[in-house]
Amino acid sequence: MKKKAANTRRIAIPFRPKRCDDADLGVRSHFGTRERMNQATPARRWIGFVANRFTTGLLALSVMVCVLSSCGSNRSDDLLSAEERAWVVAHPWIRVGTASQFGPYEFFDSKGQLVGLSVDYIKRIERDTGLRFQYVPGTSFAITSQRFLAGEIDMMMSLHATPQRLQVQSFTRPYASVPAVLLRHRSATLTTNNLGPKEPYAVSQNYAAAQFMAERYPEHPQVGVSDDRALLRGLAAGEFGAAVADMASASYIIRAQAIATLRIAADVGFSYERAFAYRKDMPMLGRILEKGLANIKEAERQEIAARWIGLHDERLISRRNLAWLLGVGAAAILLTLGLVLWNRVLRREVTARTLDLQNELTERLRLQGVERARGG
Repeated sequence: MKKKAANTRRIAIPFRPKRCDDADLGVRSHFGTRERMNQATPARRWIGFVANRFTTGLLALSVMVCVLSSCGSNRSDDLLSAEERAWVVAHPWIRVGTASQFGPYEFFDSKGQLVGLSVDYIKRIERDTGLRFQYVPGTSFAITSQRFLAGEIDMMMSLHATPQRLQVQSFTRPYASVPAVLLRHRSATLTTNNLGPKEPYAVSQNYAAAQFMAERYPEHPQVGVSDDRALLRGLAAGEFGAAVADMASASYIIRAQAIATLRIAADVGFSYERAFAYRKDMPMLGRILEKGLANIKEAERQEIAARWIGLHDERLISRRNLAWLLGVGAAAILLTLGLVLWNRVLRREVTARTLDLQNELTERLRLQGVERARGG
């Protein structure tokens, strides 16, 4: 025994044989040592034994219930099927082509972080589905598209599905719908907000609105520029008299570039339906993205839109809209003044009528008193 104890101390394991024996009896927590147990009455020994066994069983049952409920919860709350979950495991990274300056959808902020409306959606999908996205920066939309066609990236953000793109890309349902608008310089002398007869306009090349405008206004010359940033700078500099752009993108660029000389002239009748584009040979990726989008509630969608799309920037209000707003405001003021005056007239009328009724009631009471006095 001494040799065994020495070995026990040498490996530094807190092992005490007596307490182990007591634990085997199942009564140490109630009676301490075996000697105290032997001194206890049979009834106390029986109670201690039952209490210890009950406590041990209850603990084991609690652990089992927690484990089973946890496993069941994971199975029921998992957004994906077993097949989809296996696909996610087999594809640890999804390469996403990004635009460096395509605000408010995707752009790098002052800290070098990729942010924007589309990025908020993809982060939410990443959290809900377990997909992990690797962002591949691109200097332009054209270069990112070339990388997609070459198989260097798996998906793109913020795209509008056109017939040409649908031939080489698959698309999810849209997660944002933003109108394309006609913009003009504030000093423009044209009385009409729409395009004049055969008036040229500028639009970003390879953007969905360019194809729409070419089909809708074939008689109007179209001037192509590299992107919306160059488009608005050219419009502000007077290089062309009209431009067509995504309203949210225009709002973001005007704020970021402090361009105060432009106005929205009209809605051109086209809306960008922003969606995720993915490789045609990855239909499972599309299924998972669709589930992720469907899991985002309307309230959160509105919150994301309000965070990034400033549709009511004061520098985007056209003269016609401003006049309309001023007219509505003036009418509201006049209506309010009219209601105040009417209330005053009604109050005076009510006061006068109340005095008349009080006088009439007083006179009736006086006449009733006189009649009672005569009858008495």
